[in-house]
Amino acid sequence: MIKYQNCIDVEDRKIHEAFQAGFSDYLVKMEFTCEEFIKRFFGAEGNERAYSYIAMDEDRPVGVILGGIKIYEGLKTMRCGTLCIDPSYRKEGIAEQLFSLHKSQALAQGCKQLFLEVIKGNDKAIKFYEKQGYQKMYDLKIFSLHNIDQKVLGTSVKNIVPIALEQLSQIRLNTIDTHLNWQNDIEFIEKVDGQLHFGYLDEGDVQGVISANPMGRIHFLWVSSKSRGKGIASSLVTHVINHMELSNVTVTFPNHANLEGFYKHLGFKQAELSQFEMYLTI
Repeated sequence: MIKYQNCIDVEDRKIHEAFQAGFSDYLVKMEFTCEEFIKRFFGAEGNERAYSYIAMDEDRPVGVILGGIKIYEGLKTMRCGTLCIDPSYRKEGIAEQLFSLHKSQALAQGCKQLFLEVIKGNDKAIKFYEKQGYQKMYDLKIFSLHNIDQKVLGTSVKNIVPIALEQLSQIRLNTIDTHLNWQNDIEFIEKVDGQLHFGYLDEGDVQGVISANPMGRIHFLWVSSKSRGKGIASSLVTHVINHMELSNVTVTFPNHANLEGFYKHLGFKQAELSQFEMYLTI
């Protein structure tokens, strides 16, 4: 008989085992040690054990759903950080039951919407989420630049200096009124190890910012409207690459024609893998 438990009541290794089993046949390899899994999924990803549930067949973990809550674009939002079922236990209603617990927890916490990302091409998952009431709202595209030592990027400008997370956060709060994906927002960035932030100063004022991690992922890039078209954005990217000695860089962002054109101009190539962002109002 399948039993369902809140993840706060089970050992971390059981949550990890459920995740590994559920993703054993996934489109993308998802292999983490228990320590890596816990650090990532209950760290920067923003999931919390109290909002997550596991399905157990006696002592065997057979499914898990992770949940995290934050104010996202002005609404209290429950994000599904993952939902996966052991292949041997699929089509037994376990996913539906885990999702029901997920939604009930969101309602109990006063959330106004549910949110998740799903890989394009994972048609079974997309169909499942649509059956629960989710709708596809945004495309998430991934662009990468490889073998950077052989590339020539933007012109160099002066006045690019390290800035604090607080400055980045204020810019996000006060000047950027556009959709950012979950992994590019401040709450995610502040939990990433080794994340560095740089600003372009014009007469002492920050007119451009970039934030990236040592693995070469750019989470945040912004230039003020009055400073655009002057090579500032490409200079910020170049500065991060040189300062962090990166050989590969990746960026993920939702529908944005200007950003897509900018990165293509720098030589970034779009990855075959992409995602949908899906929402459900509750």
